[in-house]
Amino acid sequence: PGMIHQGYIGKNAMKRFLRFLTVGGTLVWGAFIYTQVPVMAQTGPASPTIRGGLALTDVIAPSWLESQSIYYRLEGVEQRAYAQSHWAVSPAQLVAARARNKLARVMNAMSDKTDGETYLLKIELDDYAQVFETPSTSIGRVQLRATLLSNGRMLAQNSFSVARPAPTANALGAVRALTDATESALNDLANWVESQVVPQMVSR
Repeated sequence: PGMIHQGYIGKNAMKRFLRFLTVGGTLVWGAFIYTQVPVMAQTGPASPTIRGGLALTDVIAPSWLESQSIYYRLEGVEQRAYAQSHWAVSPAQLVAARARNKLARVMNAMSDKTDGETYLLKIELDDYAQVFETPSTSIGRVQLRATLLSNGRMLAQNSFSVARPAPTANALGAVRALTDATESALNDLANWVESQVVPQMVSR
């Protein structure tokens, strides 16, 4: 859900805001600020096959993904940012928060401040944008790379690229498509991490 700060909101803006409420975020003086709706972590004991710790570093991203802008582009054309719509935090921070949630459920992950962790996961975010194939059709594309280290040594690396269709050719469509793509990419990431770590833990 969202919140409206003091200020006049016209009829058209109110209609946009009602649609915006289905995604979640804050409307500040006519500028939409979106945040991905959090999914509550599942409760219950961690998998008994996993007895070690996992720490996730801050997500590494190019400078344009460290801002709160929502980017779009035509395939092969220089990208631009929506003028009146923004993420609540940067895409790098969004991905880091969702990754911790996913890994906490699957792997009983620790925070990056955990002492004596067994595994360290580094994520690099390469792309996080709405890509238009035609003026009316677009996708949300998420591309990231992951490096898993064990006791300071590289254990494995993998890349993940997911695209999801945008329901509308605007910022709201970008948010929905990128949210779906993020969830899918991080599910794949969590499954991959588990596939790398479980055999290591069982062999000890």
